[in-house]
Amino acid sequence: ADSDGDWPILDFEPWTYQVPGQAAVAQQHPLEKEARAAAAAHEGLTDDQAAQLELTLWEAVTWPSSAMGCEQPGYLYTTALEPGFRATYELEGRTVVVHLGEEMGSAFVPQGCLDDPGSAGSPRGE
Repeated sequence: ADSDGDWPILDFEPWTYQVPGQAAVAQQHPLEKEARAAAAAHEGLTDDQAAQLELTLWEAVTWPSSAMGCEQPGYLYTTALEPGFRATYELEGRTVVVHLGEEMGSAFVPQGCLDDPGSAGSPRGE
């Protein structure tokens, strides 16, 4: 903390870890179904439409805090590094980005973030 008792703000630049063919491999990941369900719920899709969501990007990331790349006004977050994923889906010209931790039940579509929801998180090898 500085002399005023405030903690310094850490600014993390985005890094990406991408592997050719990763979207096809990611569809086998246990969290991919959760990410797809979060994207579908956010877009108000039917089950048939959700099945048509195309996974175009699956990134293993380390989020800089428990906000997982989407700080909200009025909330406090741990500054511990949080391993997780960022998934990008497309359907009929729409793009939906989903942030996830490594645990089930953590998927959400970032909106109303103080930071840029698409840029937070650094790569990690998977």
